[in-house]
Amino acid sequence: MFIFAIAIILFSLVIYRRTNPIVSTLLRTLLIMTRTAALLLLLFVIYEATAQYRYSRNNPPILAIAIDNSASMTITDRDGSRQTKIKDILSQDFIAELMRTFEVKFYSFANEIAPFSLQQGDSLDFLGDVTDIRKSLEIIKSRHVTENLTNILLISDGNYNAGGNPVRYAEELGIPIYTIGIGSSDPVKDVAIIEANANPFTYVNQSTPLKVTLRTNGYDKLTIPLEVLHDGELIIREIVQLPPAPAEKTVSLIYTPEETGRQKLDIRVPHQTDELLVDNNSRSLYVDVYKSKLSILLIAGAVSPDISFLKQVLENDRYHIRSLVHKKNGIFYEPLPSLAELGKIDIFIFLDYPMSARQQTWEQSLLSTVESKMQPILFIPGPHTAVANLARFSDYLPLQSGVRLENDIAIYVEPSPLGRTHPIMQVSSDPRLSLSIWRELPPLFAPLLVRKLSPGTQVLAYARPEAQSNQNVFPLIAIRTNGLQKSAAIFASQLWRWDFMMRGINRSDDVYSHLIQNIVRWLETNRSESLVRVTTDKTRYKYGDPISMKIDVYNENLDPVENAHVTVSLQGIGGSQEISAQSQGNGEYIARLQAPAPGDYRALVRAEVNGRRIGEETILFSVGEYSAELANIQAQPSVLQSLAHVTGGRYVTTDSTALLVSAIQGSKTTTPITQEYELWSNKYILLLILLLLAAEWFIRKRRGMV
Repeated sequence: MFIFAIAIILFSLVIYRRTNPIVSTLLRTLLIMTRTAALLLLLFVIYEATAQYRYSRNNPPILAIAIDNSASMTITDRDGSRQTKIKDILSQDFIAELMRTFEVKFYSFANEIAPFSLQQGDSLDFLGDVTDIRKSLEIIKSRHVTENLTNILLISDGNYNAGGNPVRYAEELGIPIYTIGIGSSDPVKDVAIIEANANPFTYVNQSTPLKVTLRTNGYDKLTIPLEVLHDGELIIREIVQLPPAPAEKTVSLIYTPEETGRQKLDIRVPHQTDELLVDNNSRSLYVDVYKSKLSILLIAGAVSPDISFLKQVLENDRYHIRSLVHKKNGIFYEPLPSLAELGKIDIFIFLDYPMSARQQTWEQSLLSTVESKMQPILFIPGPHTAVANLARFSDYLPLQSGVRLENDIAIYVEPSPLGRTHPIMQVSSDPRLSLSIWRELPPLFAPLLVRKLSPGTQVLAYARPEAQSNQNVFPLIAIRTNGLQKSAAIFASQLWRWDFMMRGINRSDDVYSHLIQNIVRWLETNRSESLVRVTTDKTRYKYGDPISMKIDVYNENLDPVENAHVTVSLQGIGGSQEISAQSQGNGEYIARLQAPAPGDYRALVRAEVNGRRIGEETILFSVGEYSAELANIQAQPSVLQSLAHVTGGRYVTTDSTALLVSAIQGSKTTTPITQEYELWSNKYILLLILLLLAAEWFIRKRRGMV
């Protein structure tokens, strides 16, 4: 390129060595420079020339100060108030001296880590539900990965309860960690409810277990009452003898609900006169209670062993099952239920039904009942199932159309990715064991091939024609939620083989019963006659967690409403707020909100269209009602000491913070930086070439040069 540049300069000199007419030397020089500059720039473009700019950047040493903002900082122990000590530390002179040496970045951490300025120190609310030291160190490191992070100063009680042991991560961090221990490590007198669990749902007048774990510290022996309250009324009281501390004891209680709906249970133990902390003496649980005795109508197209096996699994205190078995020519062995009786059915099971022979009047009553009552259906095809008649129920089943097979084919079950974790498919407490159990089952037979699934259908398992083949699979187990109506299907016949044949070889014979019970349980739960249905992913949230509500809105015909104005009014200890839910299409709305403070909340959801109210529903949940921080309130200085030791830092107590000024060292670094600019693709270079050529042409034109 250098040779071409010399050639361009010589070319310009030759062109303007003599001009016609003759012009001044100054003008010839200007024209030579203009022509040379334009051609040189054009040469840069042709050869894709780049320009480099090199310089050095000074990186000041950075000190990250991470402050524990969890609920354990609200404790006042033998060393005094922990949050007061933190605020005192932030106002001490050693902080100002460190800020003169380092570029100091302040962070608060608990559930999450967030930056804040020293001037906004009052923004520390000490409401975090957990202490995750490891995650905080990881985030600090990642945020300053390109900067000169020289040290980390951690101010905490060292009592981590999430994220795992931070010492192992700190060893790989490569940055000295200095720690200031907050709080006393001396044993304190405390009785705490550290865990309370119950089944997420149960049934009216059906007993369900509650498991409560108590932890005691500082007491020799203790006998205390454990109480459970519902709506402020004492419903359970049991005297518990706690062993000498430190100790934990799990107590099993029996709760029998008397009404449907979401029930809140308050569990408590009395605080002792010399107990340091009383906030951990109570817990709350939410239990969804459903109707007790459900009525199931089993409609079978023909006599088969599956009738007996289904009734054997479902006949218990929970369900009342009635069978209706087809005899011939549309005649059943049992008398047909009336329209009123059909309306009282909670779940229908279509086993090898509908058939080609029909009781048209009664079948129309059945269809109209399902349409009006939105009753759930479990569909299991068989050799007598009439695909053409099945189409009448397609709006209320997981399939829209199918093809009748001339010869049943043997199929094996293969859980889908969704089915591997779905509650319906869990036939063992270990999900991995469940998967292996499914693959050990004998084959079933497919009497029809699903051609098209209904919208919104989820496939939990596929059918494989051969045991070792993953090709040519088609749906085997599917579920669907369509507004207020739920349905499920097992597209195979002779399900009894999964029970009888497995029992015959002394293998797991619970798969069949677990599957049927899980499907029926899924069909019956979360059914509501309200036109506004609200669900949350949790009943208990940690403080700071986002609260997401899914809201489904329907009109009187149970069609989804897409143009509704949906509002959520949140009421609780933190005050009240109202937000509008956002439409997701097909009558579904999403509301996301944040609770202003820990406590119990009631959300009232209303839906309106053009000012006319469609319906409303209330849902209960709690936020930060119990903090894991209060389960173990002793400071853990050994964790802080280990963090400092393995990283080359130093541990100090709150009365020795001045030692950190000389201990924490750091120096600035210099980073060489090279920046490249692509001249050939710069639009201003191209514009300059055009301007130079235009200027040359203009001058020559004005002077009449040839």
